[in-house]
Parts: sequence; structure tokens; C-alpha cells
Amino acid sequence: MPYVGQKPADIISTAVDTVTGKFSGEVDAASLDISGNIDVDGTTNLDVVDIDGAVDMASTLIVAGKVGIGISDPAPYDDGGDRLVIGDTTARSGMTIVSSTSTAGSVHFADGTGNTSYRGILAYYHDNDSMRFSTSAAEQVRIHSNGVLSASDGIALGVGTANTASNVLDDYEEGTWTPVFNNGGTTAFGTNGYSLGTYTKVGRLVNCQFRMSAGTMSNSDASAQLSISGLPFTVLNTTNQYSATVLYGISINLPSGYSYFAGQHAIGGTNLTLSPGGDNVGEVGLKANALTANTTQIRGSFTFFAA
Repeated sequence: MPYVGQKPADIISTAVDTVTGKFSGEVDAASLDISGNIDVDGTTNLDVVDIDGAVDMASTLIVAGKVGIGISDPAPYDDGGDRLVIGDTTARSGMTIVSSTSTAGSVHFADGTGNTSYRGILAYYHDNDSMRFSTSAAEQVRIHSNGVLSASDGIALGVGTANTASNVLDDYEEGTWTPVFNNGGTTAFGTNGYSLGTYTKVGRLVNCQFRMSAGTMSNSDASAQLSISGLPFTVLNTTNQYSATVLYGISINLPSGYSYFAGQHAIGGTNLTLSPGGDNVGEVGLKANALTANTTQIRGSFTFFAA
């Protein structure tokens, strides 16, 4: 509003327009009560600002001290987290970041200036509704829109757990596999049998289930070692590989004196070797002639460590 009358003693200015009330030059005032708009072209240095209305700022705002939004004084809050304090001790409070449906809203953590100084980023991507967490300037964790969490290098369970390879869960997978009767590298049955297999892999530990039947026999070498091939992962190649198998069979022709059969993983391979067992008998392999075309059925479950 226009300035009328003598200029107050607590205002110093090089010039005052008595029609418009605008100041030009430096203004030094103990207090200013402005009921209208304020338009500042240069720098404004204010010790304390109490604004009841709206602020429309087209340029940069630099605050050397602390900022409180919704509170009277940010100073009492935790040192290191008191530069900007948002809240209301008597009601709910929060902050909203708005961005377009094809971009992301984010909070950046930097240790310098420029894009290369960004070390941590918390970002929400609206195009696929995912939340992403970055450390060391690279994405490490993502929460997908369906709630599934992906971690780039695995998860170390427990606060303070060392993030070394032996403590990190770096894989979980479920899937199917196709078990095949194998005889010296040649499929030992035709297309008439069924073959179904599933697996669950947690870290390097693989648990497999399967059921299969012999179809039309197509291999004439009945004396060759019988195995089940097609394991979903290569077995760890080590002499300390221990595993367990549970097998059930129908119409298995066991050698004389043997009462059951079992499976043993071939280390470094993808097959389960079948062998008969019994009391006071030697260790031999189960041969292809143990199968009866269109009749033999085997079901089982086994575990092993993957390479």
C-alpha cells in the first residue's frame, strides 16, 4: 500500500516511492508488518520469518539455519535430523512428493555437489508402481507393485549379520523339470510313459519331487547302468556331497537277493544313479532290464547341493 507521511525512523532506505510505497535500495527495519504482497528483486536476509499465508517463490530459497513446518521450533530435535522438521505434535503429519505418472518421485542423499555425488536414493516409480532403494550410487533393493521384494545380491537375515557369501540368501526358485530314464546316454523308453517333476531351490539346496513311468523300451543294452537324468541343476562337484533320496517303485525287477533300490547323485552331473540294496549283498548298479515296458512306475523325492 502507498506510504503516506514521514518515513518511520526504524526504516532505512535510499528511496521510497510515496505513491506506490515501494522501497529501492537497502531496507533495515526492526520489524515489518506487511498486509499486502512483498516483491524482492535482490537478496533477503531475515533472522526470523513467520508467514501465515501462502508463499509463491519462482527462484531459489537458501536457508542457513533450521526450518520447521508445522512446529514452532525445530532446534530441540535430534542433532543431524533437525535441519528440516515437519510435524504436528497434536495430529497426523507427513510430506507428499508429486510427480507425473511416467516419472519418479525421489529423495537423494549426497556427499558433495553434482550428480556424481549421489550415494543413496529412495525413489518411487509411477510407471510400474515400484519402490527402489539405492546405495553406493546403484539400485540394490526393489519392491514391486505386487509386494514382491528383489535384492540384487541377496539378503543377510538378522541385524548386524555379516554380508559375506556364507551368510547371504542369494536365490529362491520354484519350477519344473523332466525326469528321463537314461541308459548309457540313450533314452530307455519311448513316448508312452509319463514324466513329471518339480523342484524348490533355496540358496544352493535343491529339493526335487518326481513321478514317472516306463513307456515302450527303445534301448537294447539291458546291462547298462540305469539312471534318471534331467535334474534341474548340476550337482556340486565335491567328495563331501551328501544327499538323501526317498524312492518308491512299482514293477521294478531287482536282482536276486536284493530287496530295495535307492538313488545316488552323480557329482558334477545332472543325473540320479539307481542302485539295488539289501542285507549282506554287494554294491551293484541297477540295470536297464529292471524296467518293464509300459508298467514300471517310480516316484521319489531327493535333495542335493547345486554347483
